[in-house]
Amino acid sequence: MKKFFAIILFCAANGAAASLPAFDGFYIGVSPEAGAYTRHGVAIGGGLALGVAINPQFAAGVTASVFHNLDTVLSVDPKAFFRYYIPLPAYGLFIQAEAGCVVFFEFNEAFPAFSGSVSAGWRFNFGKNFYAEPFARFGYPFIWGAGVAAGVRIPGKK
Repeated sequence: MKKFFAIILFCAANGAAASLPAFDGFYIGVSPEAGAYTRHGVAIGGGLALGVAINPQFAAGVTASVFHNLDTVLSVDPKAFFRYYIPLPAYGLFIQAEAGCVVFFEFNEAFPAFSGSVSAGWRFNFGKNFYAEPFARFGYPFIWGAGVAAGVRIPGKK
């Protein structure tokens, strides 16, 4: 599983580096989350996100999340995302579309599935380099998820 996450991070870093000439910023964040990733009860976990702010209204990137129901089910959920910041007087409200795959591990067997979701949240910037984002999401094969992401933003070239 460590190799899997290393490959995801390597691909994300290469994608971010390839877009350096025309980007508004790069960010990396972690997100503890709870969600309905199992048939019974709630799964807890978290994820890592790597993103590139294309301009002040659009961002794209990759995420990788792991959830466990503290009993028998573990899920690994790598996805790509596209984010749109809604232009309000105070920027911060966003909607995000995510697509990828999820692999459920239960009773020593793996069950892969398509994963897709829509998220909504608000980005709070703290200074130039730090942020926090409470969010909620809905999708498939989970029903709902909610958490708070926090991370570091590296401003881009102007």
